[in-house]
Amino acid sequence: MNHVDVDFAGELAAWRPVADNPDDVIGVGLPFLREEARKAGLTLG
Repeated sequence: MNHVDVDFAGELAAWRPVADNPDDVIGVGLPFLREEARKAGLTLG
């Protein structure tokens, strides 16, 4: 089972679960992406 929205998973070609725990998709993934954006010099709202 994939823990992301079906349409979103299709667009990303996510063919395997992106996290063992569905809550990690946002709880871990979002802070990671924000930190990577910060490192790249991007400012998010």
